[in-house]
Amino acid sequence: MKKIDIGQMVSIFANLGVLAGIVFLAAEVHQTQIAMQSQAYQARALDAIYWDYEVAKDKQIRKIAYQLETGEIDLGSLSSEERQVALYLVDAAKVDVDNEHYQYENGFLDPGFYNGVTVPSIRKRAPIWRDLGLTEGRPTFRREVDRILRDASLSSSDN
Repeated sequence: MKKIDIGQMVSIFANLGVLAGIVFLAAEVHQTQIAMQSQAYQARALDAIYWDYEVAKDKQIRKIAYQLETGEIDLGSLSSEERQVALYLVDAAKVDVDNEHYQYENGFLDPGFYNGVTVPSIRKRAPIWRDLGLTEGRPTFRREVDRILRDASLSSSDN
């Protein structure tokens, strides 16, 4: 029978400890990723709630928001104050979908939500952004807006 050296036993236990630490670290990273996704969803929900609240409580904003959504607005007929309100409304919606695109790019947004909600929203709103002279934000988002507007399979009827 071969005698086991104490140094070898310590080395074996140290290696097992390192392996256990790596497994634990992987589990922690996974949990952190889930927590980050949850925070992103929560932040998006809070933004939507705040947006809806602000629009609902102001009659002028509500009217302009409705006209923007339905396409019933003639941007040239707006007073300077109404045009400024329209700019704020449209820019807020643009920032929201830019954020959704960023989250999608980084794996924090479900592809079903992105393709079912965000893409049609971009398709519908991007021409208004451009009519009002608003840029589309981050370079990757601008490329995505161009891709969506060029893609014939994403017709306006998808909205």
